[in-house]
Amino acid sequence: EGLKCFVLGPGYVPTKIHRQTVEAGIRNERLELAIATAEPGTPLRDIYRCMRWCMDNDTGGQHIFVPEWVKTNAP
Repeated sequence: EGLKCFVLGPGYVPTKIHRQTVEAGIRNERLELAIATAEPGTPLRDIYRCMRWCMDNDTGGQHIFVPEWVKTNAP
């Protein structure tokens, strides 16, 4: 009781694992596009805001994609 589970998809965040994915030759169209366009990635403040929102609202059982969430929940 009281347990809420949700999946938070942060979008592209320039981290070591993304670099390793590219170096390993693993194809990921979204990642390749983000790198090719020099996209700065999802700001950590947006990821945190979304996570807090999910924890404070009835989001159980959902997959939340942070960049889309930001479009409809901008401050």
